[in-house]
Amino acid sequence: MAKLLRLRRGTDTQHTTFTGAEGEVTVNTTNDSLHVHDGSTAGGRELARADLSNLPAGTIDNADISSSAAIANSKLATSGVTAGTYGSSSAIPAITVNDRGIVTSATTSAIDSTAITNGTSNVSVAASGDITVTRANSTKLKAVSNGIEVYGNANFTSPSNALHWPESANGNSRQWDIIGDQGSNGRLEIKYGGADGATPDEVAIRMDANGSVGLFQNNTLRLNTTSGGIDVTGTVTCDGLTCEGSATIISGNGVFFLQDSNNTGTGTQCYVSGRDQNNTEVWYVGQTSTGNSNLDLINTRTADLRFGTTNVTRAILQSDGHFRPATNNTYDLGTSSERWRNVYTNDLNLSNEGGANDVDGTWGNWTIQEGEDDLFLLNRRNGKKYKFNLSEVN
Repeated sequence: MAKLLRLRRGTDTQHTTFTGAEGEVTVNTTNDSLHVHDGSTAGGRELARADLSNLPAGTIDNADISSSAAIANSKLATSGVTAGTYGSSSAIPAITVNDRGIVTSATTSAIDSTAITNGTSNVSVAASGDITVTRANSTKLKAVSNGIEVYGNANFTSPSNALHWPESANGNSRQWDIIGDQGSNGRLEIKYGGADGATPDEVAIRMDANGSVGLFQNNTLRLNTTSGGIDVTGTVTCDGLTCEGSATIISGNGVFFLQDSNNTGTGTQCYVSGRDQNNTEVWYVGQTSTGNSNLDLINTRTADLRFGTTNVTRAILQSDGHFRPATNNTYDLGTSSERWRNVYTNDLNLSNEGGANDVDGTWGNWTIQEGEDDLFLLNRRNGKKYKFNLSEVN
């Protein structure tokens, strides 16, 4: 061994005021470290021990700097670190590093938050643990206590990407899936099941790139949008229905049902109503009263009610209440074999104007009226009046 070299020595407390001579080296007996002096700086500059154990304890970006391993992990004690002070935000305590990469000062309190910043974009971690990703001063993603929050679009770059909601917490291994790019049409499907590898998927909603959307019940298509509207398979149950165009009902029996609440026909109103563009009722057919079972066929406007067959009007109930044939001398009331039992009327007007009788070929216009004891006949063409000669029969 070489001869003993003795240097001036003292405790850490003694070094705090000792300036020494320029270039003088002293020994810190408290830290077992060397100090290099410049003749004016109290304490000089302490040199780090090989294991860095003489560095002060503190926290740097939540890393404990009380040990050399922590310093190494924090990548502060490296040859490429530039001397200076790091941490400009008031929420992040500053640390000072010298030109040899040694931390010369640091706070000992825990850092409330930290951030990685590149201009207007950054990733920040709050004291609560929330993580916020910001781009161009606009928040894009947050990791919070109950999941994540996305601000903007979430783009999937692979056709195999999907969103899954497993139901293992409910005692089974089925799950909800949203899967994009299914099939050649760029299809998007929402499915249930299949996660256990044995249960088949049950499609709930299917959307094709061409705009078709289908709703399924137990893997059976029930409603599908088409270029002309929607296609429904099954029964439509609704509280109200508004149709702004033609409605076509096609079934095996061709039946359109109107059913009241208690299925008796007398419990509630049950009818079809025609309305104008102002939603004013212009006609209705059905049971319009809750107190009886009458069937009403009503035109609410001052207009006729027409009856016809083979697309031809046969009879007309006029707006003033008179009932007449649609054309003169064309239609009969009853037939030679199916006759009305009785015709109840006041005066009986008989006229074949526009035609001729089978006896003398003329036409007439007569009215039969009732008297107290006689029956009278009035000729409407010449105004003459006659009395029937009646014989009493016991």
